[in-house]
Amino acid sequence: MWRHAPKWLQAAFIVAGVWRWPAAPFRERPAILIVKLDSLGDALLLTGALRRLRQHFRDHVIVVACSPRGLPVFNGLSTVDRLVVIDDTQSGVIARLNRVRQGICLLARRYEFVLHLSFTTTTTAHTLCAAAPARKKVWFAGNAVIGERPLKVNPERIYTKLVTVKKVTHEMDKTAELLRAVALSEVQSRKDIWPDMELGERDRKKADGILAEIRRERPDALFLALCAGARFKMKDWGAERFAELVKRVAERIQNSEFRSQKPGVAAQDDVEMRLVVLLIGGKEDREHFEWIREMCGEDDRIQDSEFRSQNRGTEEPTTLATCHSPLATQRAKHAARVLNLAGELTVRESAALIEQCDLCVGNDTFGLHAAVAVDTPSVVIMWGGDIGRWDPWGDPKRHRMVRAEVDCKGCEGNCTQPCFRCVDEIRVDSVAAEVFALLQEP
Repeated sequence: MWRHAPKWLQAAFIVAGVWRWPAAPFRERPAILIVKLDSLGDALLLTGALRRLRQHFRDHVIVVACSPRGLPVFNGLSTVDRLVVIDDTQSGVIARLNRVRQGICLLARRYEFVLHLSFTTTTTAHTLCAAAPARKKVWFAGNAVIGERPLKVNPERIYTKLVTVKKVTHEMDKTAELLRAVALSEVQSRKDIWPDMELGERDRKKADGILAEIRRERPDALFLALCAGARFKMKDWGAERFAELVKRVAERIQNSEFRSQKPGVAAQDDVEMRLVVLLIGGKEDREHFEWIREMCGEDDRIQDSEFRSQNRGTEEPTTLATCHSPLATQRAKHAARVLNLAGELTVRESAALIEQCDLCVGNDTFGLHAAVAVDTPSVVIMWGGDIGRWDPWGDPKRHRMVRAEVDCKGCEGNCTQPCFRCVDEIRVDSVAAEVFALLQEP
């Protein structure tokens, strides 16, 4: 295994052998190491398991080794005592020295357990688990993969216990199975490890500010969180389809069946600007979201002083777009406000904003997992590469999935088609039908 280990990890292992953490409480208490070098959505699904581990091992130090992508979810959780960020994607001397320092922090003490909670994982994660001094090391068996390739080293040489699971099993059910293997008998199903980001007043403050002015003007406003970004191209439904979906919802919103059902809020007679679409994502999604906003009616762009860029500290109002159906006879009717918030919010602020929306729609990405965690009704456009592993995990009546039935499903991202059929063949009509059904729910 060490032949394939990065040089920085080998150096950290050598130094850690003669170095100890200076903090006495951490040295004296038994510790558990959680290895999860995955992205935002994967990190979110782990939060419930961390809560259970904290309840069961109250006197232990819980250390989480995570990637920079997952850090925003773990940061601030009361269930984690120490976070160590492992970033093996950066190059340069400073980056290498930083990785050595982080490796030392992980390897300079003995753990009671090392729990590797990623079924599809990386060489770095395995070498960390191999190097960490621990009485027990636990991972998954059945179909050991590294990335999407078979693991070269026999896992039995690294781990003291391998938990057999099926690859198609949902990731939360895999985690529950592994926790039962380390004496957490109270974990019977995914319901016992329900994710919780522990959102607080600080996380919700910015979301409150964004929505306050709209609610004063339109108490019956309907907020649609649109998470149209995608880290992987095969999961992207496309800007054109999202824009068309917004147009259809904006047109349909005029019907009485979608009048406000909020307690104590009376619906106004007109429907002008009642639908507010919030495009939520990272800064890398900003250009993509601008295409969606412009396709919703670039010529009808307006400036609204109630929306201001809060992150940049300027007085320039955020640009909105008026989106309406081509069948509308008046510019003011059937319109929607479209606000591009890509890169304007932190991960936790984004989850807090989704929490206050009436509905969340988007690709298979962090935002849709967050919607289930905060119980905001959602519709996810699901690709066909991993059937079952990442499907919505909440109440199917409130959290719906739209997936195309194709004969090439289950390819795990190794698509051999000229286009990504499992996403491209999902019709706007199918997604709109699920959106309208949720809007009619009391």
